[in-house]
Amino acid sequence: MVRIIRGRRHPRPATAPEALLVPQVGITGRQLAAVVVALSFAFVLYPAGAHAAGTLMTIVDPTTTSKAKVDTTGALKVGDGTGPLTVDGGVRQALQANPWHYDGSIGALAAEQTIFNPPTGVTKLAITSLTYAGLGNSSEPQIRLHGSAGCVGSFLGAQHSVYLPANVTVHADFPTPLVINVTAGQSVCFSGSPNTNLSAVGFYQ
Repeated sequence: MVRIIRGRRHPRPATAPEALLVPQVGITGRQLAAVVVALSFAFVLYPAGAHAAGTLMTIVDPTTTSKAKVDTTGALKVGDGTGPLTVDGGVRQALQANPWHYDGSIGALAAEQTIFNPPTGVTKLAITSLTYAGLGNSSEPQIRLHGSAGCVGSFLGAQHSVYLPANVTVHADFPTPLVINVTAGQSVCFSGSPNTNLSAVGFYQ
């Protein structure tokens, strides 16, 4: 016996409740205007803020914690503003580098040798090194200043001297130059025992 079973229809889904429907929300004209105004202010103010943050600085003395100041024109103030600036410590006069050197020796007669006659306008001889070489007996060679050219006239004093044993070379460097004050007509001379050699290097002004 054949039984015919008819198919069942599935019930149609019910319409979703209104509580589950999400309404579409739009931006009002007032809200859009507020956003545009806020972005405009941000673009205007950002470059100024970035510029100020990149250039402002404070200079502070690490010892006294005093801060540097500028005047109304923007110039940095230096000193206390009550008079000429002063320098703490010693100040050395700068000499122009007009190169000078001497190489010579004292002969058998032990006569002084002129190593520098200052030209007109020159007031200083600055010696940076001296090398003495003794080929005879021990001696005490000197660099001397005389009041006249040619190592004659009044003796104005020894500027440098050294004990030089026989057959020995003595070298002296002057990181701070040995400065001899001279005037035109004077002479800087080298004295010592016979057969004493001298090599001198420096500059003058």
